[in-house]
Amino acid sequence: QEEERMIGMVHVEFIKKKYLQEGWSIRHIAKHLCINRATVRKAIAMKEVPRYRLTCEKSSPVIGPIKAVIEQWLKEDQERPGKQRHTARRVYARLVEEHQFSGSESSVRKCVQKLRGQISEAFIPLEADAGKMGQVDWGTAVARIDGAERTIHL
Repeated sequence: QEEERMIGMVHVEFIKKKYLQEGWSIRHIAKHLCINRATVRKAIAMKEVPRYRLTCEKSSPVIGPIKAVIEQWLKEDQERPGKQRHTARRVYARLVEEHQFSGSESSVRKCVQKLRGQISEAFIPLEADAGKMGQVDWGTAVARIDGAERTIHL
């Protein structure tokens, strides 16, 4: 009787490393981990970590009605300097003052954290095969050379 089991993310990372960086064959990896070759192929083809997803979103009767207000404040914060943006505590305080909010601060913190993750600035990740592309960060630093402090460019 064959036992069906899922491979963990540790195994997925191991498989990708051995296949892409060390050049192991699919057959060798499958034999080493005692798993099916199709499973190895599937792990190699994965672009991102699979995550658990709720089938339907949980209802939030306290936060629900004011979620749009919080989202608007956080969107406005994107235009402001970092020190002038709302903290979760400040969002909670404003909700209590302006909207007579009766919920807890922790529920506001969770909502703010979730919304910030959705609103965050978009970026394009750079992906390249090892040794095919390089990146350099330029900057300056102060170094002591021959007893004198000098600005060096890196």
